[in-house]
Amino acid sequence: PLATIVPDRTLFITSVSKSLFPGMRLGCVVAPPAMLESVSSAVWGSMLCVSPISGDLLCGWLEDGTAKRILDWKRHEVAARQQMAKRLLDGHRLQTITTSPHIWVHLPARWTSEGFVAEMRSRGILVNGSAAFSIATSGSAKKAEEASPRAIRLCLGTPRTRAGLEQALSRIAETLAERAPAARAVV
Repeated sequence: PLATIVPDRTLFITSVSKSLFPGMRLGCVVAPPAMLESVSSAVWGSMLCVSPISGDLLCGWLEDGTAKRILDWKRHEVAARQQMAKRLLDGHRLQTITTSPHIWVHLPARWTSEGFVAEMRSRGILVNGSAAFSIATSGSAKKAEEASPRAIRLCLGTPRTRAGLEQALSRIAETLAERAPAARAVV
């Protein structure tokens, strides 16, 4: 971690909205002693208000073990979904780590990221193109697409069930395996 290289200049910032519960807008900052006062001032100056009910609920979850059970379940679920994705997308270039709920899928040369996103949308599957995660120097969407890798990002946690994820991943695999993008007619 970066903190091992420059511990006196590294902040650790996290929230429970990703790890425990999306609606819970609570987090924490761990700062080196020399930065603590300025970080504390920045946090206080930028907070509107933390719901006391959310704070109390989170404290209860931490104390009674509910938070750990939720985390353990999420880790297990992400691992199972990662295995499913790797099985169904076998043979395609994937970039991920086993604990991540996201996978980058590098596309064959016949696809642009934007074209694949549109094709999947037409088949009822929403995926994110790499341009959404790129910074274009001029700020144009076209430049972002050109500067981005030919890839899509899959969010494995979005489908509510494993069956729903399996169906979506199967459609993605079928589309990737097709020899050419489907022709479109404009009328």
